[in-house]
Amino acid sequence: MLWFVVLSVCQVEVEEGVESVQLPFNTMAELPDDTKVEWERIYPEPTVTVDIYPHGSDQPEEQNQVYRDRTKMRKDLLETGDFSLTLKNPKHTDTGTYRCTVYDWRGNTVRWKTVQLEVKGQYEDTGQRSVFVFVSGCLSLSNCPLSPLFGNIPCSPNCVLITSFEPDKKTNV
Repeated sequence: MLWFVVLSVCQVEVEEGVESVQLPFNTMAELPDDTKVEWERIYPEPTVTVDIYPHGSDQPEEQNQVYRDRTKMRKDLLETGDFSLTLKNPKHTDTGTYRCTVYDWRGNTVRWKTVQLEVKGQYEDTGQRSVFVFVSGCLSLSNCPLSPLFGNIPCSPNCVLITSFEPDKKTNV
């Protein structure tokens, strides 16, 4: 017998500067009091705890500092089955993949949902441009054949970010 599992990811888009955004998750109501509900941002890594609601009370001390005082879940979430998370003052840096996991008293996952949040940033176009350059086989730009073009700047082994660089027509980059 062949089984197919189709996973859907809820997508939420919002503009930076709005008062709040809701990451939705509604499920079966009337869960036991010893149920634990945990929202995490799982991407970009590392995974961080956004909000946690174990055993009938909010636990702000277990939140990542970035989210402290910015999240809210319903007080009656176990009775209603509404595990939605409200994120106040969403920022472009909040963009990512969030997962809500519901655990039973033994720590077993009984429900979960993934939400992709995109916070569209507000920015002013300064006219500066960035170019990503893939440097293959160079350990540093000081030994790289491209160093005369860009100068000796710090870099990671494979990718260099050069800001305010506009190649002219004579440069083959």
